[in-house]
Amino acid sequence: MSPLGPAIVAFTRHAERRVGERGIATSEAVEVVLTGHHRRRRNPGEADWLVRGRGIAVAYNWPDEGDETTALVLSAWRE
Repeated sequence: MSPLGPAIVAFTRHAERRVGERGIATSEAVEVVLTGHHRRRRNPGEADWLVRGRGIAVAYNWPDEGDETTALVLSAWRE
């Protein structure tokens, strides 16, 4: 396990629905999390972290239930 950041990005069912409704490819959200994790900011909402890039925002938890290799996306939207 790496403390540097996630290697895997998983999605809740809610997040899968939201990205589909908002025309965001899951691969886009994955790329934003993996490449922007070092720029993440604390999220005031339900998710721990928020990262922005490529015109979208992704709210996620990391580590996912103690698994430092995995980030769990809770929602995403276009900005």
